[in-house]
Amino acid sequence: MHAGRRSVSAAHLAAFAALFAVAGCSVGTAATPEPTRPSAVALAPWQATLHVVDSKTTGTLASVAGTDDRLVVSEVGATRGGSSLYTSADGDRWSNTVVEGDVESLAADSKTFVAVGISDGLHPDTANAVAWSSSDGSTWKGASIETATTFGMHAVAAAHGQFVAVGGSDAEDKGVAWASTDGLNWKFAPVGAHAGLSAITGTATGWLAVSRPTSRVQDIVET
Repeated sequence: MHAGRRSVSAAHLAAFAALFAVAGCSVGTAATPEPTRPSAVALAPWQATLHVVDSKTTGTLASVAGTDDRLVVSEVGATRGGSSLYTSADGDRWSNTVVEGDVESLAADSKTFVAVGISDGLHPDTANAVAWSSSDGSTWKGASIETATTFGMHAVAAAHGQFVAVGGSDAEDKGVAWASTDGLNWKFAPVGAHAGLSAITGTATGWLAVSRPTSRVQDIVET
């Protein structure tokens, strides 16, 4: 093991987990019992089907989210200082909207799409967190974010009647989170992680986020 670096195994998850309550923005540590997991469900065989989103684009498709009747795909790198958000009802015909900033992640609940990212992908150390919300995947509105300065939103998920986004500061090696019920107003929640958080998912009873690896530490943060 490298000096100054600790890894988090399943056996030590309780010892290293940083618990945070998004609504109260509290931080602490505690052991949590292993949840009862449902038996595995067999998946049907996957079939690869080519869907051309934009034959003229030079960017990279970075994230996808969907509801029962609509898909949204984000693209970065094609527009300087901006990202394209493509939407489709059938996967074959797509329309797009350009937003200012780099979209890093998408999520959706039954009625709202949310996109999160950073204001300037070329200068991430000084960029701010940015987010957008849409009810139809076509018209996007910029969000109000508490404590957005010098932090980036790197991932977002929908569960438990709300959205939670995670990210951090590349300059400070600090992990943070935000919560929102509508995708437009985000409340800041500091997290006891020692590196920017890069992914999040809802669990049966809370949230699980993981950090980007650094030379010093990797964190698992769980509510």
